[in-house]
Amino acid sequence: MIFREDVQGWSRIMQILIHYELNTPDILQHLIIAAYRFLLKRKQLYKVEEGILNFIRRLSKTAASQKALLNEFSRFRDELVQITKDPEEKKALLYFDLISWLESKMEKRLFAEIVKRKARSRVRMLDRRRR
Repeated sequence: MIFREDVQGWSRIMQILIHYELNTPDILQHLIIAAYRFLLKRKQLYKVEEGILNFIRRLSKTAASQKALLNEFSRFRDELVQITKDPEEKKALLYFDLISWLESKMEKRLFAEIVKRKARSRVRMLDRRRR
């Protein structure tokens, strides 16, 4: 069975994020290398994908201080916002709301809370437009 390569690529990235959350650094480096090889072999490495892999690689090398981690999350969020101004790059975030995940880390809140807050905000904005 052949799966779409973009879905395969994102499943690898999600696996990396899951292992980051599980705090399994021994597996993380192997997954990053394997994902990079897969994405490069595909011959279409999106800036978002490359940014995520570089970000996770930087995180694994960052000192364990909370301030350093928060700086990395903030830095990558800003980088991601710039990258996703390109409509083609923004499509990559249809699989997972990476910006909300980064914000959850920065605010030390649950990912679900951030997503719900943004959804409520969008609903309110749509209600105002209808009036």
